[in-house]
Amino acid sequence: MAFPTPFDVKANVHDGLAVVSVVGELDIATASRLSHLLTELAEPGRVVLVDLSDTDFMDSTGIAELAIACKHQRELGGDLILDAPNRAVSKVIEISGLDRVMTVTSGPERPSPSESR
Repeated sequence: MAFPTPFDVKANVHDGLAVVSVVGELDIATASRLSHLLTELAEPGRVVLVDLSDTDFMDSTGIAELAIACKHQRELGGDLILDAPNRAVSKVIEISGLDRVMTVTSGPERPSPSESR
């Protein structure tokens, strides 16, 4: 019997940049936790960077929540950026077309709040 990967989502806000770390599987069972946190972080002009480096899996529910949050944050004059997805998660982002409507970065070169606006 396989046990589900533990899921955790945390945020750290510094100088207007909110970094959200997603650990585990982002799917129908966990996406609402991420959505709730992204809604709490939404504010005018804020840049939200979603660190996917420890995300093992993402399904269409995760894609939808990220797209909705990005749209909302842009309506507020900010942005939502996906950072450091692994190969499997990158493939899901590419197949879904999310990489054509959102910024996807590859890790250590994270934008500062002023660079992202």
